Amino acid sequence: MKSFLKFGFVAIGLCLMTVSVQAQKFGYLNSLQLLAEHPEVKKIDSDLKALEKRYSEEGQRKLKAVEVKYADFLKKVQEKSMNEAQMEAEAKQIEAMRNELYAYDKEKSDELLKKREQRLSPVLKRIDVVIKQVAEENGYQYIFDISGGTFLFAEDSDDVLPLIKKKLGL
Repeated sequence: MKSFLKFGFVAIGLCLMTVSVQAQKFGYLNSLQLLAEHPEVKKIDSDLKALEKRYSEEGQRKLKAVEVKYADFLKKVQEKSMNEAQMEAEAKQIEAMRNELYAYDKEKSDELLKKREQRLSPVLKRIDVVIKQVAEENGYQYIFDISGGTFLFAEDSDDVLPLIKKKLGL
């Protein structure tokens, strides 16, 4: 009798485990696709490309100034129209201009990255809220992002991107 009860409890336990595993619902989305199709992200990217173009043009102007200064320096060296102290002073000036150009490039690159992060942050937060709402409303225990390419196979899962896009009004 005891062995029959033990067997019964084990059988019930296994059935409950099977039911709970079968009840899980998985979904996935491609976040890169979602961001690429999102109008706010497109606007942010467009604005930042325009700003990047302005920075690039200014960088090109600064680069041209360094190149002109360097060409003039080489000409003076070939003509031997400068003494050693003048050559050293001008070489230091050219090096300072070059360093200024590198600093400008780094500063503007960092600035663009920071602006992108600042402007994308509210959009990403809204998307996160919508993903959670879609998961709760549709009974998903997990929603995976496949944009990283780490999933090679996923059985019994749904693409929730259309649901998320609908909820975002895209």
